[in-house]
Amino acid sequence: IIYTRHRGGAPASTPGEYRMVDVSFYDVALPSLPMEVGQWVKIVKIKEGQEYSPLVAENHYRTQETGIEGSIIGVKAVERDLVEFVVRNETPRSIISHAYLAVPRMEGVTVRLEWWRRILWALLAWTIPKVRTVQLEDNAV
Repeated sequence: IIYTRHRGGAPASTPGEYRMVDVSFYDVALPSLPMEVGQWVKIVKIKEGQEYSPLVAENHYRTQETGIEGSIIGVKAVERDLVEFVVRNETPRSIISHAYLAVPRMEGVTVRLEWWRRILWALLAWTIPKVRTVQLEDNAV
């Protein structure tokens, strides 16, 4: 299970296609295992819970099913500080065909990339711009 924040969505249908298809974009908030190509994932969305209080050190969240479950089929982007994985949704009758999961790039902690991708990133990291960041959650309940 991958706990995420929903970032947005977009239609992915082509003209003349018999059914509507969408893609969704998520930021990983609570990674349980390092993510890698071939891994089976279930995406669950988190929202701030009703018990939020500035006096409490923990962040309270409630979860919501997204109906997205499938395997990571590839890497869409590798930026300086994050990696974006592509998940093919294998849930029958879902209008979401693929989901994109952005996660901070911490090798062995949040991601596990192929050896050639790690070497390429090490060689080109200084040329890759820092576009945005993804905030991981600490002390979530």
